[in-house]
Amino acid sequence: MLPPVPLRLERPGAASRRYGRGHIDKKRCIAYLRCMARLTPVSVFKALSDEHRLRMLKFITTADAACCRTGEGVCACDVQEFIGLAQPTVSQHLKILVDAGLLHVERRGKWNYYTLASEGFSVAQSVLRGYTAESTPKPRAAAG
Repeated sequence: MLPPVPLRLERPGAASRRYGRGHIDKKRCIAYLRCMARLTPVSVFKALSDEHRLRMLKFITTADAACCRTGEGVCACDVQEFIGLAQPTVSQHLKILVDAGLLHVERRGKWNYYTLASEGFSVAQSVLRGYTAESTPKPRAAAG
């Protein structure tokens, strides 16, 4: 069960002038829920189940400073150029990877820069490690 969502109210004067009394900032609430629910094994494996997203992760992992405009993260436009898909499609794939905890995003001006995040990978690794530990055959006692 998720903890209760902290509702953030705008300043009383500004909220009542624009939206009426007690306006709830829905964008902050949705972002909070996404953050709380993103690190489930299901969301991580769903994010890893698409061929384009795997290619994006590989590109971000192996990108050198020569292909990207800065040495700190990979710009979304570089990912788009490498993958060859339309910009909205690439943005949607990158958002799924960020929500799953596989990428970090940093906004600089009007550009988004992506770097690898360890949270999602550690969730996937722990799940897979649990399966391999269960499937390891146990030595039998010698019959005597």
